[in-house]
Amino acid sequence: ILEGLTADAIHEGTSIRPPCRFEQIQKDTTTVILDVAHNPPAMEYLVRKLVTTFPDSSFRFVAGMSSDKDLKQCSQALLSILQNDASRIHLVEAAHPRAAKLEAILEAEASLKEAAHYDLDN
Repeated sequence: ILEGLTADAIHEGTSIRPPCRFEQIQKDTTTVILDVAHNPPAMEYLVRKLVTTFPDSSFRFVAGMSSDKDLKQCSQALLSILQNDASRIHLVEAAHPRAAKLEAILEAEASLKEAAHYDLDN
């Protein structure tokens, strides 16, 4: 079954990143990283990769969540990663049927209400 599968083909296949998996976009002097980390372990991995790739940088997170995920656990993981500095979090609600409502995210983790950035009117 694996005849003809070369080391080069394996390397190429494993080096391709799907869209929004540590996808880097440059906007003037700002580097934006797109990543669809969707659970606490994925968020922790993302932060380790950010710190390794950009060791002298500070980070802000634009975060939306899926309604079928544990919103409290994901929010707490993000807060933990940021040493509970919710002011570095910008919450968004995607225009997707599975997207969590901002109200649901804020209800799941009350500490986000005070310091995170969000707009319930838009």
